[in-house]
Amino acid sequence: MKKNILLCWIGITDLKASSDVSEVGLGPIAQAVANENYTEVVLLNNWEQAKAQSYISWLQQKTQSTITLKQIELSSPTNFGEIYQAACKVIAEKQEEHGIDADFTYHLSPGTPAMAAVWILIAKTRFPAKLIESSKEHGVRLASVPFDISADFIPDLLRRQDRTLERLAFGLSDESPEFDKIIHRSEVMQRVVIKTRRVAPRSVPVGV
Repeated sequence: MKKNILLCWIGITDLKASSDVSEVGLGPIAQAVANENYTEVVLLNNWEQAKAQSYISWLQQKTQSTITLKQIELSSPTNFGEIYQAACKVIAEKQEEHGIDADFTYHLSPGTPAMAAVWILIAKTRFPAKLIESSKEHGVRLASVPFDISADFIPDLLRRQDRTLERLAFGLSDESPEFDKIIHRSEVMQRVVIKTRRVAPRSVPVGV
């Protein structure tokens, strides 16, 4: 049977749910495991480990899924770089363990907005996966991401890098962005524009 792996951060609402369900409901993670039977639930944790262990003991009563805790040290729960590196490392470990054919699901609701943003970025680029979200009012549902990062964002990012490399290769200055608006196709005109951009920031006579 194909393996189905849920990955998410432990959030404050989840910890509160384990101590008082009447206040916040089951919490995002417990809602997810009650909605679907996962082969493994991988919980990334930046809280004190004792709190996480107590939460897992409570959560295990609500699911037959294997629960794995990954203790992650972050300088801040909004540090995008650290969150991204930690999440990618855990996913890579689980892919090696379960195989690349395993189905991965990332839960957006637990944790900080930065953690949710990183899940979206990873799901649309390096490690494609299903995205879910949950709430006390609406339960668990697929998250609707209205754009494809790989199609819309990455090409624009690469084009900006290509233009930077072009400027560096030809010794062009960033001080003359107005030359980007000159429309040309011939190689002769391209050489004229390049030469003009080189000398534009300087007060020197030049022949083209």
